[in-house]
Amino acid sequence: MNRLAKYLSVYLVAILVVPTLLLFAKPIDAQTIPKPSVPKFSVSFVDQSYDVQAPSQQSASSSKTPKEPP
Repeated sequence: MNRLAKYLSVYLVAILVVPTLLLFAKPIDAQTIPKPSVPKFSVSFVDQSYDVQAPSQQSASSSKTPKEPP
């Protein structure tokens, strides 16, 4: 009986120790997780506005009057 208890206790300890070692063991060929690349871009405001002279600001020497669009 003493011999059976000894083997049983060794067997139970092995059952508890082996899975624990497998959890902490890292594979030799493990690859690191690659860091995702972030696209580099910039946003800039392009001012494409222009000034149009109002009819009241035209010079008196100008004989042309602005025409209304059809």
